[in-house]
Amino acid sequence: MPDDELEKLLRAHTAKFDEICALLAAEHGEVPNPANLSDARRKQNAQEAERLIELWDGETLANWDLEKKATTDLRLLLKEHHEIGQQILDLRDKRLCL
Repeated sequence: MPDDELEKLLRAHTAKFDEICALLAAEHGEVPNPANLSDARRKQNAQEAERLIELWDGETLANWDLEKKATTDLRLLLKEHHEIGQQILDLRDKRLCL
């Protein structure tokens, strides 16, 4: 089932985003479980995560070596999120060519 592969990647992408949000919450001294955060704080963490992901994606396009230099927990999560996103794009591109 081809859709199963895409669905699996989409779930992994969402889960990695949630990990990034949890790490940001922990770095701010908050409870890392997003379910225990206020809606406002959860939204702020999600916005910060989105901003960092956009920065990471832009930097990896400009500097391919950046992914090799992912050493902090946040950078590793951003790298993994980016890689899953690339797998999703590759799978969608492959399906368009069929």
